[in-house]
Amino acid sequence: MAVVAKVRKETQWSVTELAKKLGEDQSMCSKMLFVDEHATPAIKARLDESAIDFESAYLLAHQTAAEQDQIASLGKIKREQVKRLVKGN
Repeated sequence: MAVVAKVRKETQWSVTELAKKLGEDQSMCSKMLFVDEHATPAIKARLDESAIDFESAYLLAHQTAAEQDQIASLGKIKREQVKRLVKGN
């Protein structure tokens, strides 16, 4: 994800152009950029460790930093659990 953000910053490509150049879906590129910008370091670490999946990281990136860190402290967590926790907020 950080690579996508770095490439975009260096090239100044639009998300559409970035997706096309990387052979990726535009919505996925948008999500990667969102997670890179809004997820806390704890969430990014859990993603790197495969303790959460990408869709969970995306959902969590919409939460406050405190909420993200609280959920990240739970360790390995499944997407359904993340959905329930996020829905409860």
